[in-house]
Amino acid sequence: MTAFTYEVVTLASGLRVVLVPQNHLWGTSINLFVRVGSRDESPGEGGISHALEHMLFRGCEGLPTPHAVSLAFEDRGGTLNASTHPDFTNFSLFVPSSEVDAALDDFGRLIARPLFEGWDIEQGVLRQELLEDLDENGRDVNVEHALRLLAFPGHPLGLPVGGYLDSVSALTVDDIARWHRKYYRPDNMVLTFAGALPKRPDLERFEQHLAVCAEAALSIPCPVRRLFTAAAVKSADDIQGAMPSAVAGGGALDASTANQRSAAQAKKKLTFGLAEPEKHTHVDHSASQIDLRIAFLGPALDDADLPAVKVLLRILDDGLSTRLYRALCDGSGIAYEAFGALELYEDIGLVECGVTVEPARLSEAVDALWAVLRSLSESPPTAAERDKALRRMRWDFEALRDRPEEVASVISLRVLFGKRLDQCFDFAPLEAVTIEDLATQARRLFSPATAVCATVGRLP
Repeated sequence: MTAFTYEVVTLASGLRVVLVPQNHLWGTSINLFVRVGSRDESPGEGGISHALEHMLFRGCEGLPTPHAVSLAFEDRGGTLNASTHPDFTNFSLFVPSSEVDAALDDFGRLIARPLFEGWDIEQGVLRQELLEDLDENGRDVNVEHALRLLAFPGHPLGLPVGGYLDSVSALTVDDIARWHRKYYRPDNMVLTFAGALPKRPDLERFEQHLAVCAEAALSIPCPVRRLFTAAAVKSADDIQGAMPSAVAGGGALDASTANQRSAAQAKKKLTFGLAEPEKHTHVDHSASQIDLRIAFLGPALDDADLPAVKVLLRILDDGLSTRLYRALCDGSGIAYEAFGALELYEDIGLVECGVTVEPARLSEAVDALWAVLRSLSESPPTAAERDKALRRMRWDFEALRDRPEEVASVISLRVLFGKRLDQCFDFAPLEAVTIEDLATQARRLFSPATAVCATVGRLP
């Protein structure tokens, strides 16, 4: 397989820079990763990381309006995007390689010299985004939110990335500027260049702006992240009691009431395959279908078990010829589609299976889903399944040559979280996974004793 070469350097400011030359490409992907996300927030300040990401697009020194920001990058053929995650915030800029140095100057202004103007307008934008997850009564009907609250009880990993209407409406410009000073600092960032790099980027153009961030952070210790361990978290009730209401001025999230109602309803017909009924949460919603999610805590970014779990998930769900799709779609017609996925954080992972079905077929979907999960340990994957999964993973690896932003993410997150770099593009641990390894991980992961389940819709 094609090897990726890269270089990691630390500048005098503490900024870590990753250079990944892929000179067969015409463009360059510039990515900034900041180690801050929703997991660094309390419920009362929920959504502040996401709000800050939005505010950086509203103007900076030299580019005083949102239009000026967009025009500066687009006029150079560039595309500027950003996203907030539980673990990190990412700003991505794709430009022609000839525009890298000029774009770096404006990119540095955007990150380090925001004006923080127009917060009243941006609050309205954020409100519209948050309303997408609420029903007409102001209840959160996003099944992923319900699932994570249950999977990470008492820990901010269980909170939604965007926060709540009440928490976002209570934020002030001073709050957002304080968050920027606390987290947007050179020693809490990784800047990555992947793609066409005919010459070394002019890093001084970016770093000269970061001097403002470095100076602002002098009196603030670099934040220590609260890591997740299943044994150390509090109960879900502790974090639920601290949550703001979902709708400003009324319409509380009221997950505890929903849980009580759902428990009474679910007892009559469904156990959802769980050892403990309280590990199921339900949000009653007058939709035509029910969203069903079952999840398990899995390995983190650097865990020894991760290669086997990655291969196992490929056997479970990787295209239309794998076990999950055959059981719930092709072979039974229970659902239009189903999925299995692994979401990785720096200290834990979440393995999730999901399907959306009409209420009358919910019981069938639950039984079919658990049957597939049990089969992976009781009837271990075959050598043909394993080999097919590895072939597809190799092809994906090779395709990274055409996806510089993904290459940047693979390396940068390991640098950001202080993980081993020798595993970035090492395929050997995946090829070493045996059939017994897959069966062992299936038995360990897919246990009714550790599962959590969330449903949103109208129970039959």
